Amino acid sequence: FLGASPDAAPEAGAALPGRSHYFRGTAGAGARDVPQHASASFRGVWPGVDVEWRASEANRLRYDFLLRPGTDPGRIRLSFEGAGSPRLDRAGNLVLDTPAGPLYQGAPRAWQEIDGRRRDVPCSFRLEEGGVVGFRVGPRSPAHPLVIDPEILLASDLYGIGEDVALDAEGNLYVCGYIWGNESFPVLNAYQSTILGEYDGYLVKLDSTASTVLYATYIGGYYTGSSQSGGWDYLSGVAVDGQGRAAVVGYTNSDNYPVTAGAFQPQRSGAGSGTNNDAVATIFGSSGSTLVMSTFLGGSASDYGDDVLFDPDGNLVVLGRAGAGFPMESAAQSTHGGNHDAFIAVLEPDGTDLLRSTYLGGAMSETVSRGVLDGEGRLCILGNTGSSNLPVKEAFQSTMKGTSDAYLARLSADGTSFDFVTFLGGGEGESAGDLRLGPDGEWFVAGGTGSTDFPVSGALQGTYGGGTYDAFLAIFDADVETLLFSTFLGGSDLDGASCLSVDPSGGIVLVGQTRSTGFPLVDEEDGTLDGGKFDVFLTAIAADRKSITRSTFYGGSGSDSARRMDTGPDGDLWIVTGTTSGALPLENPFFDGDVERGILRVEMPSLFTGPPRNLRVALASLTSVVITWGDPGSLETGFRVQQKAGSGPWSDIATKEADSTSHTVSGLQPAQTYSFRVSSFNDLAESAFAGPVTVTVPATPIFPPAAPSDLAAVATGGRSVVLTWSDDSADEAYFHVVRSDAEAGPYETRATPGINSTTWTDQDVLPDRTYHFRVKAVNPAGSSAWTATASATTPATLLPVLLKGSLQDSTKVGKDRVSLTVRLEPAGDGEFTPDPVAHGIVLRLGGWESPPLLSIPPADEGWKVKKGKGTWKSPKGAASKAKVLFDPGAGTLTVSLSRMSLATTPTSPVRILVSEGVEAGSAVEEWRERKPGKLQFP
Repeated sequence: FLGASPDAAPEAGAALPGRSHYFRGTAGAGARDVPQHASASFRGVWPGVDVEWRASEANRLRYDFLLRPGTDPGRIRLSFEGAGSPRLDRAGNLVLDTPAGPLYQGAPRAWQEIDGRRRDVPCSFRLEEGGVVGFRVGPRSPAHPLVIDPEILLASDLYGIGEDVALDAEGNLYVCGYIWGNESFPVLNAYQSTILGEYDGYLVKLDSTASTVLYATYIGGYYTGSSQSGGWDYLSGVAVDGQGRAAVVGYTNSDNYPVTAGAFQPQRSGAGSGTNNDAVATIFGSSGSTLVMSTFLGGSASDYGDDVLFDPDGNLVVLGRAGAGFPMESAAQSTHGGNHDAFIAVLEPDGTDLLRSTYLGGAMSETVSRGVLDGEGRLCILGNTGSSNLPVKEAFQSTMKGTSDAYLARLSADGTSFDFVTFLGGGEGESAGDLRLGPDGEWFVAGGTGSTDFPVSGALQGTYGGGTYDAFLAIFDADVETLLFSTFLGGSDLDGASCLSVDPSGGIVLVGQTRSTGFPLVDEEDGTLDGGKFDVFLTAIAADRKSITRSTFYGGSGSDSARRMDTGPDGDLWIVTGTTSGALPLENPFFDGDVERGILRVEMPSLFTGPPRNLRVALASLTSVVITWGDPGSLETGFRVQQKAGSGPWSDIATKEADSTSHTVSGLQPAQTYSFRVSSFNDLAESAFAGPVTVTVPATPIFPPAAPSDLAAVATGGRSVVLTWSDDSADEAYFHVVRSDAEAGPYETRATPGINSTTWTDQDVLPDRTYHFRVKAVNPAGSSAWTATASATTPATLLPVLLKGSLQDSTKVGKDRVSLTVRLEPAGDGEFTPDPVAHGIVLRLGGWESPPLLSIPPADEGWKVKKGKGTWKSPKGAASKAKVLFDPGAGTLTVSLSRMSLATTPTSPVRILVSEGVEAGSAVEEWRERKPGKLQFP
């Protein structure tokens, strides 16, 4: 309490039943029989100001400033020892970063008792230079006392805090935050299944309906001082790449926070002590159970990671707040300005190297609300500053007008300089909320302002709504030189926008929190506020910015706020919400325990196509690739495919029709890395790009490739054999597959699978046969050796059951005779009905290589069908005589052959092979020799 009277004495409030006893240290130390009271007051802390401490109904510590009539609220000035620079979150709460985690003081409420009625007075925190905190109080009666009521939200009283949400191309959700002691946390497929410190970070992946947990994991540790205790790990930002890998950032004072091999910073600054926080950056594998990379990121003071994204090259971009000694690399601002500056750091995808790092700040403190990449790969940044000497450049607004302003900045494409840095604000103070880029690169900026002179242009609400804060929306051109549009949005009390969405046509959705009566509502689903408490608001503004198309509240019986938001592939909005009461209305929750965060999905009917899903690229040859993607829906009329060589510019390489899912690119240069991205479009607008995805073309080989190994052949049915092998070369152009009916050969070419192939399926095989395969690798320099032979026998699909038969092998030419009666049945689980009349029939003795005894093509005109039975006779003049009878009712085939010559003398057992259409099988039976040259069955 700065400037407070040292003579202010405490006075106990109403006595409560019960006594407290405190025991500590040596025997007898402590205090006993301590009375309990409902409150404690200090009179005359400042002239005309008393302070009363009490516990709220929710068992939180509250303190009220009681101002006598006519007292100036500006006398109240607060500072906080042992904490970082105070800051305001999107809900107007005061946040103090401490080694034990963030300490929150709820957005203050103020009121006066007039004529027996309580009347609310607009009130909010006010940040002053040097980390001093005061209050901004709206119009009030000077003739009546005033109560200002902040609420301390102790970190130990919070429960499983969600901080950020991101969606992948499939619509799956990724939510990160921090948690403690929650036995109900749905651990699944976890990298870390238990809490190691007092607070651990967490990451949860949910399906596109948010009703099924796909994985849920803790991540954290503890500091390794003498007690090996403590350990506070917080995750505050999440992003997902095209491979479904989630990156998270935050901060920790744990010495053994997990890091990966070769991490840029494997140890926390100030290890062994819990007083110094470092930022952390971690990428999880797509399963959630592994780490791709993880590293500390910090200097000699405490540092905090707040936002994260992937750049087009797959590097990790981390934004946050840093003190002195933060590692710099190719910095646009290498000198620490003071207190906490904003920082931007770019890490290699494997976390082993810091590519670029810079401060952005002045003498006071800066925060980062959001970072976004524009179409040229330049990082666009929105945040808050209390520094009047922020290093502005090419500024739209070159001076700070209030106690704190928003700022906008853009880094150059190489990250070594700022293209521009500008203030944005009026005479009081601003809170930066969210940043998005429009279809033509425009900057859409949302937040809150306490300034009646905040710059407006073409406004839907041209004047300040009243109270302590209004939400605002400001739109600039791509270089932030011209203010295209700016409006207030608010009512009589406190309003702030924390989340923003812009669709491909420029339609806007603002999401934030309000406790204002008179807030503009349109086509509202919920138009009622709980008196004196916050609700989430959602306001949609038409693309021409001339009207509000929808504006509604959302919330429960407590105070509710919007934290972060992302847009799904279907255009729906997913919002991480907070509540002070845990009374958010839940629908289909995956977890409905005692939580103080929720996930709100808002359906946004859209005629715009979303970006392609699940973008992939793979080598098709030594100089070509194939790009594949999932169709985003039914609204697109085409796709645009772009390519980039190395760090060069993006260029269009193809336009594909609607419903396309692939594109092949040929003529690529050896030893060159290429990136690809794909968008969808229709007559209304173009989607965001999916990707990029990257591939490196191999160098031109100068030696033949190594031979593949471990060739295996497996028959997966009567008409398919699957080959698999190990690719032991890094420079093959393709593989050469050959097949033979005999292991000794000869072999014939069957296929030439492309580069990196390790499997091929032969679907040109027949049932009940044995096939032999070999594979070799080929490139322009030559061929490898062949693999060892792999063989597979296909199963029979037809089961011929021999009922009777006779064979006569005469010593005279053309006098051999064969008579057979066979019942035809499907083999195994086959469901076809044998029909030689429709499908044809081939009959052999001995083996499949034997010449046919009988061959009738499908639907041959020689068949005569009478009473359902088919009869076939060989045509006149044929060398041999044949008569065939098929009875479909019995499934029997009777064959009589004469005037023929058998190729070999049959001996028992006799194998009869039957092909009926594409189905085939054989029967092997023992025959009785009645006399030489004549066999009979049975």
